[in-house]
Amino acid sequence: LLRELEEEMQQASANLEFERAALLRDQIMEVKSGAGIDKIEPKRRPVRYTRNAGRRRSRV
Repeated sequence: LLRELEEEMQQASANLEFERAALLRDQIMEVKSGAGIDKIEPKRRPVRYTRNAGRRRSRV
């Protein structure tokens, strides 16, 4: 099903039918979200905080 929708979306885009291609893209995203495919998240780096972060020193 996904492959068919993706091929149809590419054909619509090639034929300059961008509204139709966008609708197909949305359908693909709905199918993927229902299948749990979009649940993969990239690894996040831990955030480091320092005591002086964001402070500016003025010279006198």
